[in-house]
Amino acid sequence: MGFEDFHKRRTTIELNVEKEQASHFDEQWNNPIQLKVGEETFDVHDVHPEEEKSGVPVLVVPGWGHTPDVWMNNMRQLVSSGRHTLSVDAPHGSDEQIEMKHVMPEAESRRMTPFLRALESRGIDKADVIAHSEGCIDTLLAAREFPERFRTIVLVNPGGMIGEDSFPQLAVRFAADNVLGALHAARQGALSRLSKGGRSAVSSAVSGPVLAFKEVRAIASTQVDGILRDLKTKGINIVIIHGVSDGVFPIERMRGQLQDQKKLQAGESGGQPDIMKILDGVYAVNGHHEDFILHPETYTRLAEGAISALEVRDAKRAEGVS
Repeated sequence: MGFEDFHKRRTTIELNVEKEQASHFDEQWNNPIQLKVGEETFDVHDVHPEEEKSGVPVLVVPGWGHTPDVWMNNMRQLVSSGRHTLSVDAPHGSDEQIEMKHVMPEAESRRMTPFLRALESRGIDKADVIAHSEGCIDTLLAAREFPERFRTIVLVNPGGMIGEDSFPQLAVRFAADNVLGALHAARQGALSRLSKGGRSAVSSAVSGPVLAFKEVRAIASTQVDGILRDLKTKGINIVIIHGVSDGVFPIERMRGQLQDQKKLQAGESGGQPDIMKILDGVYAVNGHHEDFILHPETYTRLAEGAISALEVRDAKRAEGVS
């Protein structure tokens, strides 16, 4: 057999494997589990790979107005990487909310409840999380309440970490970034993926306009960067992946806020702290606010790789290996 024939055969085998993986994913994806919270019922997309890489599943927490359907290709990539992955179709959360020790906006408490209930209903004691935009606010607030439920949190273009904000300013930035993002997506031939996110956001706003308004207002008024150090002391790994062209939550403003956290820590300890005393990884990547959706293979691989690297690091630490 010549090299070209061998290459063709190998490619055919790989294609067959990919088809089998796609079929395995689609069968589970198209049969979501029903989760009842109070009087409401939500779809939980809970997908297992054929061979699990880790006993800790990945919970995907979408941003404002997004459903798991928008993140399907990201979740497909995670499952193909061997990650048990789940998410909940609950863009506005639940009327029946979990009781919290800390005061927080009702909109965020509503949104985080179905995700916590989903973990409980699936018998999941601890999860890794990949969250986006407003979903990062929800996740950090949830981790503050229940730190024992989380291992590694990957924050993608996180909200609540750029300092003082306002509803009008946030709305203008969302609109401007969507226009720039659409132009960027059109040039790359990926407008349909961006449109999917846009349609989801519009549908979410139309289905619950009052709740959607409260959520945007909560995004503008809620700052969660101060929670990071506390979560770190509780053993939770935190990674940030941020697009350098994100117009909704500009990376320079986020860096400024994290710098303030460093100064605060330095003032208390008298030293010059390393940013990694607050975070376990920071990745500045090309892209706008929703490019994580446009290029699920590339960006999701980065997020999954960060989780894997921290798994290895923590395992070595547990064994006493530096």
